[in-house]
Amino acid sequence: MRVLFCSDPLNDKRVDPDYEMEYKAAVELGIEVELFSLESLLEGNLSKALKRISNAETKETIVYCGWMMKPEVYKK
Repeated sequence: MRVLFCSDPLNDKRVDPDYEMEYKAAVELGIEVELFSLESLLEGNLSKALKRISNAETKETIVYCGWMMKPEVYKK
């Protein structure tokens, strides 16, 4: 299982500051975490939004911990 967090809008290598506590807690528990750019996703640039997410070798569960989005964006 992985947890997907929004990256900081000003630095895509860091978690969004509003989710930093949850991110650190997941890391401390040994849960794999990933970052993606919500801003790039909302702009329609899916490849840029997901560039930091590693490919899974098998099907797995990913839990999203971030800002609410419109249903159409979740489908993407």
